[in-house]
Amino acid sequence: MSKVGRALTFAFAAAVLTAGGVFYTLVVLLDVQDLKTTATLDAKTLWEDTATEGIGL
Repeated sequence: MSKVGRALTFAFAAAVLTAGGVFYTLVVLLDVQDLKTTATLDAKTLWEDTATEGIGL
């Protein structure tokens, strides 16, 4: 059973490293510098966004 556990541990570690590598590569390729951390969505903004997209009444 220890061989199966070891294989699962290595597979999990490989998956985490691969996902991290893909994420890092995409961030570098897309050149993400600033991510806005404050939400600016209120009722007026939401209504304007939906009305311009043809979703509003």
